[in-house]
Amino acid sequence: MFYVRVYSGPDGESHFEDVLLNLTLTPSLSDRSLASELMPAMSAHFLRSGLELPSDWHSPRQRSLIVTMMGSWTVETSDGETRRFGPGSVALFEDTTGKGHSNRVEEATTRLVVRLM
Repeated sequence: MFYVRVYSGPDGESHFEDVLLNLTLTPSLSDRSLASELMPAMSAHFLRSGLELPSDWHSPRQRSLIVTMMGSWTVETSDGETRRFGPGSVALFEDTTGKGHSNRVEEATTRLVVRLM
């Protein structure tokens, strides 16, 4: 399993990175469960948006893990790369400094995500 990381490089530009999660057997859950290491999170909320999703360049105020549940959207990093995120995709936004990223909803449908901070 993997997720996409958006981060700021030393040059102040934002970039994508594909991160492979190491899943291991977790006896405390069940003898058939695989789990990654724990990632710290303090809060979570659901966000619903449509075409009004901001497309301006911005940096998140804090590190955020976004799980897309419905709809699709595109993120562009300041180095010019774009990626499309649809249902089931996971992205970790850590570009809290530098130029940030822009985003837009792909279709005239509602986007529903869970954001963990």
